Amino acid sequence: MKYVHFCENCQYFVKYYYRDEFGRFVRVGDRGHCKHGELPITASKKAVKAGCCEYFQTEVVQPQDKKLLIAKKLKHIRLIVSDIKSILDAD
Repeated sequence: MKYVHFCENCQYFVKYYYRDEFGRFVRVGDRGHCKHGELPITASKKAVKAGCCEYFQTEVVQPQDKKLLIAKKLKHIRLIVSDIKSILDAD
């Protein structure tokens, strides 16, 4: 017997977002699509509408990947702050 899981918690599920007036990404309800290669497009749409399929795999975030992502974002923030500082120093 195969276990039934919700697509929203699957690593193959791509969630839909939009950008609001403040530039933040906001989730569009529970909408999205399945990017699993074994499923044809029509079957993946039906599975997402049903909310589950037999290809479910839990979405696991590795701590090392998370640390690298945070370091990358902090480096980007540092560049932006240095640009702002140079603009303020020029005035």
